[in-house]
Amino acid sequence: MRLRYPLLALPPALALVFELPSSSAGIYFPRLTQTAPSCGTCHNPNPGAATGFPRIRVTLLPTDRVLTAGQSIRLALSVTGGQSASPNGGFSMDATAGTFSAGLNSRVVPPGDAITHSNSSTRSWTFGYTAPTTRGLVEVSVVVNTVNNDLINNDDDMWAFHGFDDTATDVTPLRLFVNAAGVAPLGTACVGSFGNVPVLGSATVPTIGTNFTLQMHGAAPSAFAGLLLGATPFPGGLDLSGLGINGCSLFVDPLVTLFSATGAGDAQRGEGSATFGLSIPNDPNLVAGVLHFQAFVLDVSTGRALPLTMTNGLSATIQ
Repeated sequence: MRLRYPLLALPPALALVFELPSSSAGIYFPRLTQTAPSCGTCHNPNPGAATGFPRIRVTLLPTDRVLTAGQSIRLALSVTGGQSASPNGGFSMDATAGTFSAGLNSRVVPPGDAITHSNSSTRSWTFGYTAPTTRGLVEVSVVVNTVNNDLINNDDDMWAFHGFDDTATDVTPLRLFVNAAGVAPLGTACVGSFGNVPVLGSATVPTIGTNFTLQMHGAAPSAFAGLLLGATPFPGGLDLSGLGINGCSLFVDPLVTLFSATGAGDAQRGEGSATFGLSIPNDPNLVAGVLHFQAFVLDVSTGRALPLTMTNGLSATIQ
């Protein structure tokens, strides 16, 4: 069985359908590569702008990246480059969990974990997303196109996945994290190499007598990493530009640093991840105490004098 997913912004009789393998959980673009049915069926055979056209750039910005269960945010999507004969375009997006809500010029695809454009008159869209009740990593994936509206599906209609390279044959997901109860975000991460923004979150409740685990995703792969632990937060953040970590802030006054390394993966897609564990003593006196965390990763492709990328911080209230 295949799900048929409208993509190209054309009249219904000429609309391109985007065919992907179905699964019990929905449509997942991370499984899509050039070897699978794709936009290249009716568009330019290869992703990216054709010779002589500006590079296709896909921008996907959430109002928040580290969420609580059921939290609603806004997503802003835009595309530039590619076809310049008209302002027309389209997109298809899905999430590994959670649901979308339509905005102007967009419509939700049932059962709600996918969304697409409702007409071809724009190349920017804003719509809603609601986090699932399940805690953990969520990946949002999108493919876009730029069309000239000549009603002919040919190489003049260009497309690309979200990511650093518009010719890439796989998508780079936007990574969100749904925290467990008692865990709240503190500040925001800075942008790492290839435009990836790492997230730090926890799917475990910080409870006395248990192991509290934190996860970092979207980081440089196979790299040195660490977790800062402190009792005092810097809610507004301390600018680290003076140390050569331009664009990044420190949100924790560190007392302890736990060291680790990110796993292997593709650098341009930010596939590095790391897990940090902390044992919380079984001491009732710790209940209601708050610990603060922030992770960092050695990120040599950032161009920073001190090549570190800092995640968001977290505040964990012990239960």
